[in-house]
Amino acid sequence: MSLNDLGVFYHTDKSDMCHDYLTVFETFMSPKKDKEITLLEMGISRRLRSIRMWKDYFTNGKFYALDNSIEIFEKIKEFKMDWLTFNLIDLHNKVEVREVAKSLPMMDFIIDDADHKADSIILCFQTFWKHIKPGGYYIIEDTTRSFRPGPDNAVLKYFCNIIVDLNCNALPGAHNFRQVKKKVPFVSETYERIESITFRSEVIIIKFREEL
Repeated sequence: MSLNDLGVFYHTDKSDMCHDYLTVFETFMSPKKDKEITLLEMGISRRLRSIRMWKDYFTNGKFYALDNSIEIFEKIKEFKMDWLTFNLIDLHNKVEVREVAKSLPMMDFIIDDADHKADSIILCFQTFWKHIKPGGYYIIEDTTRSFRPGPDNAVLKYFCNIIVDLNCNALPGAHNFRQVKKKVPFVSETYERIESITFRSEVIIIKFREEL
């Protein structure tokens, strides 16, 4: 069964019933389908749809989830989902996010499907990117509001600045260029590990290099 078929089975909006992410995701997830992967999802539905989908697709995987919903926490206990490591957390709270990061292993995939607001998206990326394995992926879903006027388009600006830094780092005088744009927020230490940043419809996919 394909990843999208599983998404349809579980009625997740990641499938082609809604956003249609899964056909794209499977192009880079399928080589690791039977591997002992680790996957973190931030923001999981109250019916636990996508996290159950990931478990059925990556049959040998280990799974982690972050959310601020006590209802979800209670459902995980009710359904005895002991295969899932869950943390109840406010993803806007720097202290909580950084504390949780200390307990996380290296991940093959990190998926941000939380509240889709710029401050939490950027905070989580700045904190969790160090937990991506070589060749791993960091995915940010439902980025529509990032392309609209307003505070949430800081996400688009943030990742575009990293793209600029990725490319300008290879040019003569790159060091001087970075000095000139001191006021532009970007994660200078990440660019050496990032291989590509892909903007697709409603999703940003960051691929990390195979080697550290």
